[in-house]
Amino acid sequence: MKKIITILILILGFQVKVSAQTNYESYTLPQLMAEIKNDIPAEAQLYYKELNENQKMHYNGILQSYLDGNLECNYVYTEPRGSLEEMEQQRSDIIKAYKAFLYEHKEFFFIGLHYKPGYKTLEPFHETVEYTLNLAMAEDYYTIFDEEEISNRVIDTEKVKSHFVEILNKRDQIYTYISTLSNDYEKIKYIHDYLILNNEYHKTNSISHTPAGALVDTETPVCEAYSEAFQMLAHHNNLIVAYATGSADNGDKIELHAWNHVKLGTYWYLIDVTWDEGLLEHEVRDNYFLIPRPSNTVRSYDEKSIIPEPFTTEKYGSKPVYTININITEPDGEVREENQYVLSGDDVSFVLLEKEGYDINVTGNYENISNNGSITVTYTIKTFTIRFFNGYELLKSETLEYNETPEAPENPTKEKYVFKGWSPEIKPANANQDYEAVWEFEPTFDNIFDLDNPVMMIIIISAVGVVGLVILTILFKALFKKR
Repeated sequence: MKKIITILILILGFQVKVSAQTNYESYTLPQLMAEIKNDIPAEAQLYYKELNENQKMHYNGILQSYLDGNLECNYVYTEPRGSLEEMEQQRSDIIKAYKAFLYEHKEFFFIGLHYKPGYKTLEPFHETVEYTLNLAMAEDYYTIFDEEEISNRVIDTEKVKSHFVEILNKRDQIYTYISTLSNDYEKIKYIHDYLILNNEYHKTNSISHTPAGALVDTETPVCEAYSEAFQMLAHHNNLIVAYATGSADNGDKIELHAWNHVKLGTYWYLIDVTWDEGLLEHEVRDNYFLIPRPSNTVRSYDEKSIIPEPFTTEKYGSKPVYTININITEPDGEVREENQYVLSGDDVSFVLLEKEGYDINVTGNYENISNNGSITVTYTIKTFTIRFFNGYELLKSETLEYNETPEAPENPTKEKYVFKGWSPEIKPANANQDYEAVWEFEPTFDNIFDLDNPVMMIIIISAVGVVGLVILTILFKALFKKR
């Protein structure tokens, strides 16, 4: 039996003001998908950043398939037919995109273990290839489940929708309280404690391996449910959290396991909500709360997991935390403030303040923090040197601001050649860039047979001589044959 939310409130002394619940029962599937989707913080998108552009396209396509209301994803992508090797590579890219998506978008709680990628050529001419990806839900979200034959499956839509509604309502209640907390540490601690105090580790069915196992009263969680629910709730509250899997030594044996990484200030920390669940009822431990990464003999990562850097070498609670007030003047002149909570000895992180095309200017101490303080941040647009060359001749040099488009000099000329443009293609400035004139030989009669060129004259005379010699040889042979 699930513990109830009030347990956490009573034990920790929290007073939660719960706003009126949204009527999620009236939502359509696309509306529920859009509502539950998280905008993942940029620094938490570890798996997305590892993808190439083609794989990112598939990642976003998978996301859109869910937002369209497809509970089994059913992603479809078509392109002109290529070689067998190219088609296999495209299929491989789709699978890699799916695995990255699966590790980041834990809010789509119903996704199960079975996936089915495929491709086929389309009639009538088989010149187009259709790639498909079906992602099955957890088996207990079906009244009939067939791993191989997708058409035989029957989804229990009533159960799925009821879980959507319950999870969204709990998510909103948690957000209402978390929004009153003063820093990211307190928010992370609240989610950690909430999941422990409202659950007991136990596998009931396939849903126990999903976030619903930890967020739906009639379900029970195992490690995936704890860590996936933690990430889902953290992302909704704009906390930088990532998911990891591998093997861990529980003291008796090595077991498959799942946990989280959390970034606070400059460093990443490990959190294992599952193993912080105490043996006694309502017991919350912090043995695995914001700790350094254990040695590989104690906890090892599988090949799918990314270990973020820099990773802490000390438990979070062993250092004081200082508040740095950041006064920010945006490039458009807007002025705003935000606070960053930094461990003693760490540096202020500017990753989330970076803007493409701008340098950050900082006034005040932001390194080796040892007390509360304030700093000022302004932006200067980046400038780049753009040069145009004709061979070794510099035709033009100019300094442009970010995203300004270079203006090419007057087209150069070159005897016997036609100017074809500039290499590389001219584009808005985003780095120092040299452009080279591109030429193509113009094959006119005068250019090919240049009689003013001594070398060409020798070649022509030699060619005429050779031709004449061949003709004379043929004539002599013909003459001797007649005799």
